[in-house]
Amino acid sequence: MSNIISASALTCEKILREEDGVISAIRIVDLFTVSINPNIPIEQQPVQMSLLIRVMLAPNDSGDHRLSVKLVRPDGEVAELGTLFAGKIETQYPGTPIGLTLNAGLQIVPRQEGTHYAIAVLDGDEVVKTGFTLRKTRDGDGQDER
Repeated sequence: MSNIISASALTCEKILREEDGVISAIRIVDLFTVSINPNIPIEQQPVQMSLLIRVMLAPNDSGDHRLSVKLVRPDGEVAELGTLFAGKIETQYPGTPIGLTLNAGLQIVPRQEGTHYAIAVLDGDEVVKTGFTLRKTRDGDGQDER
């Protein structure tokens, strides 16, 4: 396992990267209420969200790394969402922790209601996971898709 100091992940509506490099997560969400149109194939009705992943490694870490994400659905089905980073993580400030902050735009097909997990995998090891719930709109719910 890598020299991990910390790892975090969250789902939100969108992520902004300012000109100075600062990242802002907008509308942190863990429940997405979705309306499904029965006249359109479910694959054409994905729920859009952003996944923010932050991993900090020890200052002396000099190896190459691979960070990927997988999705675990409520029934246990696992889908590999792909590699977000592969290579050496570097810092401008020697002697400080090495950080990797990634934004993954996700489009989740709402095949299943319930809690899903997005899991960050660094060099083959699960380092952090975050959960979000997909809930279909009920009659009389009055809630819009989030």
